[in-house]
Amino acid sequence: MKSKFRRLILVATLALTATLLLDGFFGSLITTEASTLPKRVYKEGNVTITVTPAVGSSMAKLSNSKSKIAPLDTIVRGNKETKTVQSMYGTVTMTVTYDRNLTTKTSTITGIYSLVNTDSYLKLVDKWYTSSVAQADYYDSFHKVYVTIRITKEECN
Repeated sequence: MKSKFRRLILVATLALTATLLLDGFFGSLITTEASTLPKRVYKEGNVTITVTPAVGSSMAKLSNSKSKIAPLDTIVRGNKETKTVQSMYGTVTMTVTYDRNLTTKTSTITGIYSLVNTDSYLKLVDKWYTSSVAQADYYDSFHKVYVTIRITKEECN
């Protein structure tokens, strides 16, 4: 029992020593590398940002700032929007996927997720999408009728 405990203490001590040695070695590399980097100054309008390299982080100093700095855009990906259109003998349902930008409150259509047709007369003729619109066209050759289902980015919220 004592020998197992002694081995455990020895292994823990060796692991801690190795960790501290490696941390000191890599820490000195990071310090040396960061200290050789020059300060950078960025100007946009009446805002000046000075970036000073430091170990593990960058410190920025704002001066002469009269305008508000806009935050990064927050985008929620993988949303779905569904729309159903009534046809002569059934329904046509389209589901699209879209990304929602919470900062600008806009949506971008990223694809057609599914198309479901319950009208046996309708056949899919065409389907397509862009970042602002998704559309599918069906044709009923017996009754000579087109059915179009369309979802715009304004409908995606």
